[in-house]
Amino acid sequence: MGKQKDIHNHFQDEINLRDLLNRYLAKWKWFALALTIAFVGTFFMLRYTPKKYESKAKLLIKFEQSGSYSELSAFQDLGMFDGMGGYNNLYNEMEILQSRPLIEQVIRELKLNIQYFLVGSKTGIERNEFYKNSPLEIQLLKADSSDNLSGAVFTVEILNHKEFKFVDSETFKSVTYNFGDTLEFDELGKFTLSTTKYYFAKNENTRISISVRSLESSVSIYQTKLNVEVLDEHMDILSLSVRGAVIKQNNEFLNALIAEHNNQTIDDQKNIYRNTTLFINDRIEHLSDELTDVEMQDEEYKSRFDFSDVFLSEKSLYDRILINEKKLVDAEIQSQLVNFLYDYLISNPENNSLLPTNLGFDDNSIVEATVQYNKTVLEKKRVLNHSSEQNPEVIKFENDLVNIKASLKLSLENYKYALEIKVNELRSMEESLNINISSLPTHKRVLRSMDRQQQVKEALYIYLLQKREENEIASAVTEGNSKVIEYAFSNGVPVSPREKTNYAIALLLGLIVPFGFFYLKSALDNKVQGKADLDAHGLPHLATIPKIDGNKKIVISKGNTSPEAEAFRILRTNASFILGPDTGKGKTIITTSTIAKEGKSFVALNLATSYALSGKKTIVVGLDLRAPKLLEYSDLPDSIGVTNYLLDQSIDLNSMIINSPTTENLFILPSGLNPPNPAELLMRDELKNLITTLEESYDIVIIDSAPIGLVTDTLLISEMADAFIYVVRANYLEKKLLSVPDQLRNEGKIKNIGIVINAVNFKKSIGYGYGYGYGNIKVEKPWYKRLFSK
Repeated sequence: MGKQKDIHNHFQDEINLRDLLNRYLAKWKWFALALTIAFVGTFFMLRYTPKKYESKAKLLIKFEQSGSYSELSAFQDLGMFDGMGGYNNLYNEMEILQSRPLIEQVIRELKLNIQYFLVGSKTGIERNEFYKNSPLEIQLLKADSSDNLSGAVFTVEILNHKEFKFVDSETFKSVTYNFGDTLEFDELGKFTLSTTKYYFAKNENTRISISVRSLESSVSIYQTKLNVEVLDEHMDILSLSVRGAVIKQNNEFLNALIAEHNNQTIDDQKNIYRNTTLFINDRIEHLSDELTDVEMQDEEYKSRFDFSDVFLSEKSLYDRILINEKKLVDAEIQSQLVNFLYDYLISNPENNSLLPTNLGFDDNSIVEATVQYNKTVLEKKRVLNHSSEQNPEVIKFENDLVNIKASLKLSLENYKYALEIKVNELRSMEESLNINISSLPTHKRVLRSMDRQQQVKEALYIYLLQKREENEIASAVTEGNSKVIEYAFSNGVPVSPREKTNYAIALLLGLIVPFGFFYLKSALDNKVQGKADLDAHGLPHLATIPKIDGNKKIVISKGNTSPEAEAFRILRTNASFILGPDTGKGKTIITTSTIAKEGKSFVALNLATSYALSGKKTIVVGLDLRAPKLLEYSDLPDSIGVTNYLLDQSIDLNSMIINSPTTENLFILPSGLNPPNPAELLMRDELKNLITTLEESYDIVIIDSAPIGLVTDTLLISEMADAFIYVVRANYLEKKLLSVPDQLRNEGKIKNIGIVINAVNFKKSIGYGYGYGYGNIKVEKPWYKRLFSK
């Protein structure tokens, strides 16, 4: 049993899948139309959408501590670049490359805020951009007129090498001007147009669209176009890319951006060198005066006395004194440098000036703090170029500078204190050595002290001269912090629009849109459509009646093999299964529906005709006392009927029964006059006796009853029926009302029920169609079924 159930479920799934496929294949014309529209739309979109190309460049960001690839490495023995390592940060450089000031400078240089387009002559839609080869050029008479304008776009038509037409984009009116005439726009101010060396006779009668943007909006556009990313997390290489309609323009933008970035980096370093040179020159000037004074004092003192070299006999002692004096001179030079830098910090309280670097401090903390301070000052200035002092990033930089300066001052103070201790120790050593030469005359000791002062100042003077020369050399050979690995390059393949991708999207849309429409329509459709809706409630299906074109009411006749007639023959056959075995008397069938106008009278009359044609003596009884339709459908005049009989049993029953004028064995008992109390009449015992009498005289008794969902009339006579034929009109009855027959069946109020789906449009109904014949009539299969049929 389990295996049979699995086979049944598999078969049912196969049927459902086939029905689902047929449901949408029946709408193939809509899918074809949607695909056609999608592909045609995509074709024109690709035809008139400017192609965009991508250019890429690779940039190496150089860090001194990461390798010895700098061209300045030959000067490292001079100590010029100590402490510069770590100045650059890869992600900082990414932000700098995308900064507004840098991009703005490139746009100014290449005039990228002004664009020229050749307007298509046929449609006026197509635009091909010129770049540095436009046949005409605009000259803004006010240099900064495009800085703050919101945007101006206008079209000119070139008439010849002397004249052009100015076309108003709003009114489309045109005015003729000469090249060189001064024009004026509210947005642009005054400007002129002139031809360029790229003007040729073929440009006559062509239209050129000119777009002038503000620098601010142009920068925003290129910031969106530009993409900077780290090529590999293990390498200091940045990948730069930009997309645009003109490859040459893309390449020149990237190359100019890299060059401008490099120039700004060089300018920053030169500012540091320049500031250091000014500082050194100032100290040299002061030392020169001091050294002159010391030398004059020394000469004057020597001229007063005759000295001999008393230290020659004490050479060892003299060497020790010289070593000690050299250390003392070095310590005092460092002390002087500390004083110089400390005084510079005090005299420049604002955190906007660069500190002199490369002075030769032995303390690395001072060197590192100085470099870090200068780096932060430069970053702060870059941010200030396109923001205000209230910018949170600027405030952060300012706080950092305050902290760095405080730390630097503390380092200088600590270093100065250490130097004072060292100087005191050296002087103590000097005094100790002097004890050994105490026999020297006083003027000899004085002279030696003067000589030492002169040596200190000379050493410091020479030291600063050396540093100035080193700084000048470094400034002369300053390089940027980046190196181009690959200049901008494009492979010439458009990155957008992509033809294959767009046609694939068109294919998907052409299928998805109609599918979604029909699926949504089906999901939102609350009307009964077919057998699947009955299966959802477990209701038995007897037959499906096609929709009848025109007003024909009797669709079955002798020899008629139309689909409608065959449908009623199928209904007659299936009804026999629910009527039960033959008991020797006629069977009673009640036809009803949920609401009015579902075709129950139509089904009752045609089913009765079908039984009559099969040789069964059949009578149709009109018990829809509220809205009788039997006589109208049979094209018979009004007559007395059931109502009259129930009110007056003296009336002869046979006198009310009408023989069908068209069908043998078919009889009709009309409902008669419309009573004010139909429910009370149907409850009378006379009605039961009437039906019993008819069952004894006829093989089939079909009762056309009232809609069961509106009144109780049908339930009052339900015990008289051997079977119920419940009519459901397709695309008319709401699905939720199928719960009415389902509930009546489950509650036992009606028995032997079978559902007939009426008025199904097989040509338009989703999931239905005929691929089989009825007698001599062949209903042609749909094309998609014929295509796969054997």
